[in-house]
Amino acid sequence: MEILSCYSLPINVSFLSQRELIERNKTSFLDQDLTLEKLLDVKLIFIPVVHQEHWSLVVVSTTSNKIYMLDSYQGIHKPEMKDQLVDTLVEYLRIKLEMNISDYEKKVLAVARQNNL
Repeated sequence: MEILSCYSLPINVSFLSQRELIERNKTSFLDQDLTLEKLLDVKLIFIPVVHQEHWSLVVVSTTSNKIYMLDSYQGIHKPEMKDQLVDTLVEYLRIKLEMNISDYEKKVLAVARQNNL
């Protein structure tokens, strides 16, 4: 199992920014959360994803050039929604901050399955 580690503070993207990534209608909160200043020394970007009252997590690692997806209900909650969110993030970073993460490997990490369905 891969371990996510970092020596600088990670960026935690707000719930409102996550909504902007899903809805693709504006970027005002993303613009506050993901600034060039913040991204200069960052190793990890954490993006909480809420869908149908279920939480999952997308983590971008700038040191390993990977985008990790963690979901304890894997396969049950629309995986295409997380893919869309990641694609929107990739495009946002490319356009707004000239940061290219399009070649980052997307990797689903094994996490314990929730038994509260």
